[in-house]
This record gives sequence, C-alpha cells and structure tokens, in this order.
Amino acid sequence: MNAHAHHLFGVIAIAIAASSLAAPSTEAAPMRMVPGRDVAGLIDRATRTLETLEEGNAELGRLLMHRLKVTRQAGTKGFATVQRELDPHCLVEIAINPESRVKVAAGAADLRLTNGEARFYLVKVVNEAGVTAPLRITTAQSYTPEGGTRRDAWLEVQAFGGSARLFELSGRKVDYRVVRLRGHAVGKRSALIAADVGQGTADIGFRNDTLLT
Repeated sequence: MNAHAHHLFGVIAIAIAASSLAAPSTEAAPMRMVPGRDVAGLIDRATRTLETLEEGNAELGRLLMHRLKVTRQAGTKGFATVQRELDPHCLVEIAINPESRVKVAAGAADLRLTNGEARFYLVKVVNEAGVTAPLRITTAQSYTPEGGTRRDAWLEVQAFGGSARLFELSGRKVDYRVVRLRGHAVGKRSALIAADVGQGTADIGFRNDTLLT
C-alpha cells in the first residue's frame, strides 16, 4: 500500500423526512460486477456483514440473508450473483485501485433519513490492491452534540459493527460493510463523504465528485 492516503469525496444529497424500507433508487449507475471464483467465501463474508446489518435493520438484514441462503443452496457458480443481490441496497461503492487510491461512487440505496433517528446501509468495497489496513469513512458535515451550532454540521457517519469510523478489510476483491447515518436537520441537505486507507493528503488529481439523490 502507498504511504499516502488517497481520498475521494462524493457529494450526497439526502432528504431528512419519513423513513421507510423504500425501493432502491433507479438513478444511480449500476455497480461494477467484480469477477471471482470463491463464491462460498464471498457468501460467508457477506453473511457476517448481514448479521451486523440485522442489528440495525432487521427487516432488510433478514431479507438479504434469506436470498444468500437460497443462492448457496442453489449451488450457483456465479460470483456476480451475490453482488446482484446486495448491490441495490448499498449507499456507496468504495473502490481501492492497485495503487491504493480510494474512490467513492453513488449507490442505489434510498437516502431518506428521519431527523434524529439512525438508518443503516450496506457499503460495497472493491479492493483491487488487496489492502488489509483499516478503511476510514468520514464526513465534512460531521455532527457531534458538543459541536456547537455550525449550520453545516448535521450528519453522523459511523462504521457500524467495528470502530467508530474504521472498517476492517479482508484483503479480498469484494467486501461488504455496514454504515450508520443519523441526521440532525430537517429538509434536503448535502454532505461530503470521504474514505481513505491511511494517513496523508488528498490526491486532488484523482478527485471525483458524485451526486447521490
């Protein structure tokens, strides 16, 4: 892995309104289908992630766990089959290229939050570098109770199921993780979400902004 962290910031537009298990958005581009042969390994890793998701969103977690169970029982050989089941419920795709640069792209998950209530999303990690260092996720709009009244500080982002902002990675090509969002505002807002796999400065030349709606 490179000594410097490479960040990519995605612009997220989020409506703070009534929360529901809504259908995935149809506006985001489909996530990449990563080739691979270890279907059983991917299902095992995804199942552990869905057990974590079930703690925050039991309905969605159980639904996707059932689908993975059916996939395993069917003996499918398609590595992409698991991704097709989970990708529509991902908030973002975080891609780590062979040089360990990190990029964030919009997912298809519904982005409505209820003011003051947490909502849980899947995050897809495409790890071309085989990185095992912790993946950190942050927001420039980070809200804390001690943060005062700064108008743009309205969103809590937490890597759920581990450290507050760190995802542990397996080093495999594809991982899924769970992120928790909690909004502290009413109306339509936007936030800059950042991800990195180490210390350093942002590589502005690699920056790519993504609008999530």
